[in-house]
Amino acid sequence: MYQKVSVDLEQHMYQKVSVDLVQHMYQKVSVDLEQHMYQKVCVDLVQHMYQKVSVDLEQHMYQKVSVDLEQHMYQKVNELL
Repeated sequence: MYQKVSVDLEQHMYQKVSVDLVQHMYQKVSVDLEQHMYQKVCVDLVQHMYQKVSVDLEQHMYQKVSVDLEQHMYQKVNELL
């Protein structure tokens, strides 16, 4: 009887510990992945937004300078004529 109870308890404890460890590991991995994915998405979005804004600003500045130069040249030519 005593050995039977011991063995049952031992197996039960072992299974309990195994299950707890597996659940803990699974939750840990899930949380790590979730955080990693979240950070990845945030970083990607920030970089994308930054590049988008940079490109938009660059194009805008370029167009602005082109237009200003063109108008200036046009006026200059008119004055000369």
